[in-house]
Amino acid sequence: MRRRTLATLAALALSAIGVIAAHAFDRSALALVLTACRASWQYVSSPLPCLKVEAPTADLSAYAVLREPLQKQRTILAPLADISGIEDRRLLRSGAPDFFALAWGERRWVLGDTADEPIPDGFALAMNPEKARSQDRLHVHIACLSPKVQTPLAQRIASISPQRFTDLGIRLRGRVIWAMRVDTDDAASFNPLDLLAARMPGADAAMGSHYLIATKQRLPDGRSTFVLLTNFVPPGARHFYSVESLLDPSCSRL
Repeated sequence: MRRRTLATLAALALSAIGVIAAHAFDRSALALVLTACRASWQYVSSPLPCLKVEAPTADLSAYAVLREPLQKQRTILAPLADISGIEDRRLLRSGAPDFFALAWGERRWVLGDTADEPIPDGFALAMNPEKARSQDRLHVHIACLSPKVQTPLAQRIASISPQRFTDLGIRLRGRVIWAMRVDTDDAASFNPLDLLAARMPGADAAMGSHYLIATKQRLPDGRSTFVLLTNFVPPGARHFYSVESLLDPSCSRL
């Protein structure tokens, strides 16, 4: 029985590798890998080729944690349900899973043994806008802000509004970065997507045109806080950047 299980597991892993190779530049590659992870979990109780599968029920809250198929230094959390991205209106429904909070709970895959110690300032969770993503499957990047973002953000932390998104005073590639502060140390006490829709002008009608980053920071008086960062991608824009350009995937530079 054990030999048969191992053979099945090996076959699923090899199948997943084949999927990645065959669909390397396909926008459905992530969805195909998640399908392999789900099958592996169902049949042999292994998350491979993912790092973890959490599937207590068949609803939207089931997810997997994995290294990005073609960028192994990047760690992401992705729902097992077919959710295309940040623009999916189901994410704003009452009772919808908060994938930012779920990703916060999986921070050990990036921070390692320090995950339960004071979380470093700049630790970040991020979603791409519709036009800037390479995969048509929702996923949350688990990483840290790069120094080019963390340094100026820390300098402006006290001036960021806790009521609404405002211009942070930072331009990246000519684009305005908007920020809002959430003064809590509990990532599960708020939903970044709900706040983006409610507190960023125009966002509710154009969620897919915004990236969203939630980053842990510290106020000058020592209190922990979270900062939400976003940027609007105008209709017809030819030049835009993904959240990956703002992140340090290994948190090695904090």
